[in-house]
Amino acid sequence: LTLAAGFGPPSYTAGSAALENHGDISASASTTYAGYSWATAAIVSGEQDAHAYNDGSIEAYAGAELGSAKAYGAFLTGADFASTTNAGDIIAVANADGGVAFAVGSHAYALAQTYTQGACNYYSPYGNCYGYDPGTYTLAGGVTELNNEEGGLISGYASADAGVADAYGAEVIAAFG
Repeated sequence: LTLAAGFGPPSYTAGSAALENHGDISASASTTYAGYSWATAAIVSGEQDAHAYNDGSIEAYAGAELGSAKAYGAFLTGADFASTTNAGDIIAVANADGGVAFAVGSHAYALAQTYTQGACNYYSPYGNCYGYDPGTYTLAGGVTELNNEEGGLISGYASADAGVADAYGAEVIAAFG
């Protein structure tokens, strides 16, 4: 598992995360008899934005017998912006015999929002604030981008014998309120 994370104080422009891969990143998880396995090869999570560049190999495999298996190749979340550029291979494989299998090659999600702290509602005799009204979140809309360059492969594969299988090559989601 590879994790790149960037965080900063609320309401400040901070927290960018980036992953640049020229080699191999892989994750594997398996379970038997009514278990749950989840494999994610690369997680990139930024409070403001998340970026991934891959010209190598990012692969995840999850397997379950009579249970659930979930696999993500690359998983990006950013408040304002999430982008993936791929010139290599991003692959997710999930297999569940008699269970549920779910696989996503590349997932990118962005929901832009800002937080405004509420006003002080309780002051000490010395003028210090000891209580605030609830703050508010303002949604501005996120931006996501996927650029699969020539020669790049993004694949999600799921299989389930006597079960349910669901797979996506890529999910690119930008949300607003």
